[in-house]
Amino acid sequence: MSVWFWVIIGVAAALLVLSVVASASLFFGMFTRSKLPQTFPYLSKNKKKMFLDDVQSGRKWLENTKREEVSVRSEDGLKLKGIFINQNSNKTVILVHGYMASHLFRVQDAPFYYNLGFNILLVDQRTHGMSEGKYITCGILESKDLIRWVEFINLKLKSEIILDGVSMGAATVICASADENLPENVKFAVADCSYTTMRELTKTIFKRYALVPNWVIIGIGEGFARRVGKFSFHKGGPLECVKKAKIPILFLHGDKDTFIPHKMADELYANCASPSKLIKIKGAGHAMCFCEDRITCQNAVEDMIERYMQDK
Repeated sequence: MSVWFWVIIGVAAALLVLSVVASASLFFGMFTRSKLPQTFPYLSKNKKKMFLDDVQSGRKWLENTKREEVSVRSEDGLKLKGIFINQNSNKTVILVHGYMASHLFRVQDAPFYYNLGFNILLVDQRTHGMSEGKYITCGILESKDLIRWVEFINLKLKSEIILDGVSMGAATVICASADENLPENVKFAVADCSYTTMRELTKTIFKRYALVPNWVIIGIGEGFARRVGKFSFHKGGPLECVKKAKIPILFLHGDKDTFIPHKMADELYANCASPSKLIKIKGAGHAMCFCEDRITCQNAVEDMIERYMQDK
């Protein structure tokens, strides 16, 4: 065989190794706390400005609203923090942010619930914002943390509760909806643009970056998740949990979502064991449903309140 043959083989092998190493590095970044600012690469320049203006309006509202910083301990000992706005009401909403965000990226939705008379709990998920943690589990262990927040509310006051999550936060509330320890006073969930399974999420995200086959990428991710993050790609994800959901779920998804395809919402809705509703927002990108069409989303939530809560 010629020298060039072995040169080509060597270069191909080196590229494969570099791609695997790069993929492993991306996974490490995906599952650990980032110190970089959120850049929203899935939104156009105009949509990003639209979203950030909405968030800034919510932050100004929060600054002028009476609130307190609160905390709970997770099952594995992490100190989790949040912001509680107590109106001494018998109805409460827990707002759950998405991946690499914090409670400050849910404040734009708080005034809607506040004006309906709800107490509001804005939480920082593990490894995000003010909360402790080294690893992100994309809603799987975070759902156990959410149960702790529900218990926190139940110790403070007697209240019916809504779980409202966006993106990874939507996965968190879906997984919590099937938890065996979910208290009966949790009445329904709002899940805006959740993924289905970690395998499908991984394939969707990494097809943009990786040069190696899906099975290699998924193998790397599963190994990292199991050995380091202490969770599994195969157990406890949204698609599995929605089949055991104990509470009604309102699914929202933008039909222009290029980060988590809206077909995932179809699959979650089709497999939901509890009464559910799916609304796709025309023109909305990832995590942009309320921002793009607030009236439709708010009307859908109010309809759920009318159907499933005693104190309307």
